[in-house]
Amino acid sequence: MKNTILKTNRDNYFLRFTINAHCEAEEMLGYPITQLSEKSAGISTLRTLLFVGLKNGGNPVSLDKAGDIMEDVIADRGMEYFSTQISEAIQKGLNQGSSQHFKESHNKKKN
Repeated sequence: MKNTILKTNRDNYFLRFTINAHCEAEEMLGYPITQLSEKSAGISTLRTLLFVGLKNGGNPVSLDKAGDIMEDVIADRGMEYFSTQISEAIQKGLNQGSSQHFKESHNKKKN
């Protein structure tokens, strides 16, 4: 699974949402990621998703540091860029899980 790059003017960060990352985010948020929408995703929700994405992308930071990174990204690139990159990273994880499930099911049918 490929990481999604999140850029500021000074740094690049890597986001990744494995199945375990999805579970961790859902446990922290208290509801499934699949229920997120632009209307329901507040700043703390986005910070939590960034925190988990960074951790699983190989950039573990504290929740407060994730907020600082989020602030830098939004200041440098805008909120639309930030939310697009988070969404892309989550979607890659969901697609990877679906692809893996398909491959496993398909291989079982061959045997």
